[in-house]
Amino acid sequence: MKNYGTLTALFFVSLLTTVAYASPAALTYQGRIVKSSGAPLEYNAVAFQFEILAPNKVCVLYREQLNHIDMTNSGGVFDVKIGSSHSYPGAPTFTILDAFNNGNPFVCDGGSPYNPGLTDGRFLRVKFHDGSQWQTISPDNEIRTVPFAGFASSAATLGSHVATDFVMKTEVNAGADCGAGSFLTWNAATKEFGCAGVSGASGGTVQSVAASAGSNPYLTVSADTVTPLITLNVGTVAGTVAAGNDARFTDSRAPNGAAGGALTGTYPNPGLADNTVTTPKIAAGAVTTEKLFANPGISRLVMTDSSTGATLAPLSCGANQLLTWSVALGWQCTNQSSLAVGSATQATNFLGSLAGDVTGTQGATVVAQIKGYPLDFTVAPTNNQVLKFNGTSWYAAADSNAGGTVTNVTGTAPISVATGTTTPVISISQANTSTNGYLSSADWNTFNGKQNALGFTPLNPANNLSELTATAATARTNLGLGSAATLNSTVLVGNAGGSPSIQSGNDAAKPASPAAGAIYFAADTKVIYQYNSGAWVAIASSAGAGGTIAALTGDVTASGNGTVSATVNSVGGSTAANVNSATVAANAATNLNTASAIVKRDGSGNFAAGAASLGSVVLRDTGANTVTLQAPNTVTTSYVLRFPAAVGSANQVLTTDASGNLSWTSPAVTSGVAVTSPIVNSGTAAAPNIGIQVANGTQNGYLASADWTTFNNKLSATLTSGNIRVGNVSNVATAVAPSGDVTMTNAGAFTVTKVQSTAVSATAPTAAGQVLRYNGTTQYAPSFLQVGDIRSTITPFGGVFANSACTTSQTMYYNAATDTFLCQTIAVGAANFPSALVNGGNSFGAAATVGTNDAQSLQFETGGTTRITVDTTGNVGVGQAPDANAKIAIKTTSAAQAPLILDTVASGIPSIDMLRNGTWKGTVGYSDGASDDLFISNGVAGNIIFDTSNAEKMRLSSAGKLGIGVSSPITHLHVNGAGIIGSGNTTFTDASNYVIGASNSITNSGGGNASVMNIIGSNNAITTSLFNFSIALDLFGRSNTVNNNSGNAVVLGRDNIVSAGNTVTVGKSITNSVATSMQIGVSNTAKMTILTTGFFGINTTAPSEALEVNGNVKAASYLYTSDARLKKDVVTLPMALENVLKLRGVNFVWKNNGEKTMGFIAQEVEAVYPELVRTDKQSGYKAVQYGNIVAVLVEALKQEHAERLQDKDLCQGQISQVSRGLASVNESSDSRLKKLEQENQDLKARLERLEKAMLNGK
Repeated sequence: MKNYGTLTALFFVSLLTTVAYASPAALTYQGRIVKSSGAPLEYNAVAFQFEILAPNKVCVLYREQLNHIDMTNSGGVFDVKIGSSHSYPGAPTFTILDAFNNGNPFVCDGGSPYNPGLTDGRFLRVKFHDGSQWQTISPDNEIRTVPFAGFASSAATLGSHVATDFVMKTEVNAGADCGAGSFLTWNAATKEFGCAGVSGASGGTVQSVAASAGSNPYLTVSADTVTPLITLNVGTVAGTVAAGNDARFTDSRAPNGAAGGALTGTYPNPGLADNTVTTPKIAAGAVTTEKLFANPGISRLVMTDSSTGATLAPLSCGANQLLTWSVALGWQCTNQSSLAVGSATQATNFLGSLAGDVTGTQGATVVAQIKGYPLDFTVAPTNNQVLKFNGTSWYAAADSNAGGTVTNVTGTAPISVATGTTTPVISISQANTSTNGYLSSADWNTFNGKQNALGFTPLNPANNLSELTATAATARTNLGLGSAATLNSTVLVGNAGGSPSIQSGNDAAKPASPAAGAIYFAADTKVIYQYNSGAWVAIASSAGAGGTIAALTGDVTASGNGTVSATVNSVGGSTAANVNSATVAANAATNLNTASAIVKRDGSGNFAAGAASLGSVVLRDTGANTVTLQAPNTVTTSYVLRFPAAVGSANQVLTTDASGNLSWTSPAVTSGVAVTSPIVNSGTAAAPNIGIQVANGTQNGYLASADWTTFNNKLSATLTSGNIRVGNVSNVATAVAPSGDVTMTNAGAFTVTKVQSTAVSATAPTAAGQVLRYNGTTQYAPSFLQVGDIRSTITPFGGVFANSACTTSQTMYYNAATDTFLCQTIAVGAANFPSALVNGGNSFGAAATVGTNDAQSLQFETGGTTRITVDTTGNVGVGQAPDANAKIAIKTTSAAQAPLILDTVASGIPSIDMLRNGTWKGTVGYSDGASDDLFISNGVAGNIIFDTSNAEKMRLSSAGKLGIGVSSPITHLHVNGAGIIGSGNTTFTDASNYVIGASNSITNSGGGNASVMNIIGSNNAITTSLFNFSIALDLFGRSNTVNNNSGNAVVLGRDNIVSAGNTVTVGKSITNSVATSMQIGVSNTAKMTILTTGFFGINTTAPSEALEVNGNVKAASYLYTSDARLKKDVVTLPMALENVLKLRGVNFVWKNNGEKTMGFIAQEVEAVYPELVRTDKQSGYKAVQYGNIVAVLVEALKQEHAERLQDKDLCQGQISQVSRGLASVNESSDSRLKKLEQENQDLKARLERLEKAMLNGK
């Protein structure tokens, strides 16, 4: 037993709650375990057991055990979670927090009850297993307040209230719902809530509603006390409440007080606060340059400073001009080329920094990179050098062939290259029926003028060709062929009559008399006219006449027409006052008055004037794309690049000399070829291969000859006379002449000559009311309908017939007044036929007789077929001839029809009584009108016998005993032969089996024997095959499967699969294929197997030893038979220490369960001590006799101990020798003395280590 000196443990509850009554159902237990020697416990598979105890420390309320806690290298410190699982109580829903609930009773482990008090505490008992035995931490820990927070809902009080202060929901109105129209009441005497009906003022019922004094006539209440209607009288006259735009509001109160938000000052005249209207507050695109500086109909926009009244210059700068500020002239437009950038005196005005390809400040602008790639000018450029890219940066180098000079240019069809070396000429062929290439403008116009295939709405056959008319123009329109008129090139839109309605040209060229409503755009005078009432009327012009914009609002305000003055209220989010003040401030700060100054705006909306010194220049295209020119991050020596005085020639490049002068230089050859889609370059920089892609629905490119042919074959604007275009089976529009039931003239008039291939007579109708009537043989011709032509297959009838069908008691008559047929009731009675049987019955005044007076049968028929026959002897046949063996014989010819139905009223007794000579013998049917039980009753002391093939098979005796296969049953169920009880069982004939259950299946294929079985259960399947047997089988359970050679077997349980005979299988989901064995187990695996050899296996079905366990074995102790009387050839183990040093202890993980443990490798032990290793003859797996290794360790320890004693004696002798030597050493020899002292210390330390090792057993 190991001793442990101290255990330091911390115990607390994790209470990271998310709601008031929710806590995690787990506790945290932390501590440190230290042995008595001071060493920490660092075992790799420590087990902990926790028990929650009642205050008496005897009643266990909760128990949980945690196994395999790895404390390796932990220093004895552990941190475990309590509450993951538990062994007591058995209820899976019980949590560790439930053990602290003082509101519920408990059953202690062992069965004794425990009823906790409201203030009862709990104790925690902790045990741990250190790898050798269980240790108990003493004393038990008292659990204090924190864990009880997990059960705040069962606390003794809620606030200051105890449990008796509350009412349970089930105690309200005795747990029943309150009825409609009732309310909740409280009985102070009984301390209970109940329900009471609303009566009068009870329950808070409103009994009277009236308008308060002074509210009339504005508020009125109806006299209804149950559902009073309160009305607020709203209107625009006296006595009503004003709402909306009421004329009575003649002098509304103006607002007063201090303004806030974006406004400043006081009401009613607040002002706009500074910096409140900024660019981010103006919606993107809401204020554009066009809206600020130009407007159709106004020749010039004049801006006025709202603070000084000064007029600003017109904002109408031209191309390549910038808006600049001049102190003398104000805002003006200045050419970009005349701006001087970089004035030293103005550099300080720009305080921001630059980014991108250009960095630095205004006074120190640096172009550090181009398109994000740095400029490497560590070697200063020389004359005629160019910038080259080496993959990471730009550098100055001579333009040479090695630098990427193009020496050869080739092309891919349809592009061709002539003189493809220094001066390549690139051309592309024109596309035609056989050549790919570009589409010429002539072909484009031809293709564009063609019609799309089937580009019109086809005729609708359901309209009986009514879409066509006799006029050619309308027919062409309906067929989608378009108008025959040719559109004038100046006509933009045709009006409803086909005449031009919108035209353009010079003002003097307006048509003299166009169609009314025509629109004309005068391009020279910029006037828009409308032709109305015989004259052209100007409706809009650039000078403001007609269509004049009456006013401008927003940042710029103006009103009137023609040339007007406009006021700029704000620019880019800054007010005009801010712009003016910023301008004055800029002028005062810089004292600049030159055209080269530019105005810059800061983030606050203020402007400042000054020259630009930029580290980068951003150029923007018409969209959002930019190009940035940027200086290097670091310039070794400042330099100036001077542009040439004039533009260079085509294909020239800029080069620099040593002084930074840029000049236009013509390179020897083209240095690389850059292409844009659809042109592609598939070659290299030195030898580009220029091609162009083929155009398709998503790709621009050249027109393929196949596409050219397709386009060329599209519908032409011309069409053969008398033809129309129709899509064929290949969805291609094809010109065809109409045929079939119609014909068409060249003018587009259709004539219907047939209907469904039957000719239509050319004879015209001669009178109103005639229709096209088929003569039954050759054609349709005009004719009147005949009565025989009228057919009716639906209800209600239409036309000349009544709107609803006549009933069975009505007939139809003709009404000349309305020219229709109507229904009337048939009035025919027995009086009309005194000697005949009529529908509805006769009144004979005496008994009537229907039948024959001679030796003939009486027959009743319907539909021309005899249904009932009464023969001369009175025998009746229904559906057949009378049968002499029965008074009534009934036959049906339908397999789905019952020959006889007995029906009664709801409380009737449908049954058949059987009598003999007037005496009742029995009944088959229902005994009374209230029961749904079917009776087969023998009313006398006789049996009820069931037989088949005219032989008795089953008998129910008068004593109530049922016999099957026996005529004298002696018990309530007497079966002679094999028996099956249950549903869904299947077996084969004459098997001596006894089956009790449901859905059991016994299948015999090929002559095997599957008999003499006892099967109790359901869903079992027994299968045999030729020469195999399943005989003498006892099977108890469900869903078991027994296959082939499984005779003389016993199966207990469910879901087992047995395929071997002479076996016993007990459990669930076991597959037993081991003959002559006994297997017990669950969950798809046989847990225990006993073979005929007596070998017993646990978790293995093939034990090779008397007891074989596949897994861990837990026992208090193991005993090894070791009596000397049972042994011979006893020899002390030689070389034990040497052999132990050959063994290797290892950590490993079992593959079957993932468990980590330690031990030996059997093959390695076998190489040293083969007698300690056994090999399974069946599986070949090896096993080690771990217990017998103790003998080897004992002998090795003895040998090690003897060697240590020898070393100790040797060390002591050396120490004595050294001591004697020291006595004779000359004291003056300090150096030698120190050396000897050091050797003495070394020997002493070695001796101490040896002694310590011997004491520790190492």
